[in-house]
Amino acid sequence: IDIKLLISDCNKILDEYSKLNRNTDTTKPYSIMLTENANFSEEREGLISYADIHNKSYFDRDNEATLKESYKNTSLAKLIQKLPFPFSIMRLSVLPPSTIITMHTDKSCHAQIAIVTNKDSFVAAQTGVTKHIPADGKLYIISTTIPHTAFNASATTRVHLSISIFDEDYVK
Repeated sequence: IDIKLLISDCNKILDEYSKLNRNTDTTKPYSIMLTENANFSEEREGLISYADIHNKSYFDRDNEATLKESYKNTSLAKLIQKLPFPFSIMRLSVLPPSTIITMHTDKSCHAQIAIVTNKDSFVAAQTGVTKHIPADGKLYIISTTIPHTAFNASATTRVHLSISIFDEDYVK
């Protein structure tokens, strides 16, 4: 896919949510939901804090999802057509400057594409393995079924397109 177009489309979405959610605390990590499924209960126009994502069931990781109607004419739709797996969630994961996501595990593995990043942003496993995901247009598969965290130790925001893989073979 055209990574420049994907980055441009994702930046437009980020700008739109910034305007719509002026009263929301965006100094802490948050996600913008890009998909929906039958059990998804959307609140705050899809802007969800990481605490809410990992502590509440705002969406069903056990059902395949579809891209929200408002994004079907974007490069996200072209990306979905090329994915080698079905997915349960697609979101923009935003780590503001000097923030960290607490150690946690997910029910499925994730694929990630760095949209905006910097040399001081990392994903780390509890085992100590740490990886920087570059903004190179590649899709990185991450084993998030083991304890892991992400942190942004820089002065700029880090944004990843995160896709929860809905495929048992990828979880294994």
